[in-house]
Amino acid sequence: MTDDRSYAWAYQDTSDQYQAAPINGEGNYELHVRFDDIGAESTIRVATPSYEIEDPLGEVTDGVVTAL
Repeated sequence: MTDDRSYAWAYQDTSDQYQAAPINGEGNYELHVRFDDIGAESTIRVATPSYEIEDPLGEVTDGVVTAL
């Protein structure tokens, strides 16, 4: 069986932590990031098949992330 779903990934490169969430048929996803020992100023990279952003964690939590 193959998995045809696409995924959104959150990376914290400095600490080598990452999490993924499936992207639904409408192109939406919800990441629940549980990284150890990072703060609001820690840089998080969010990558999907369509775009990638890199911002401080405090700027991408509790909101909508969109490609520019």
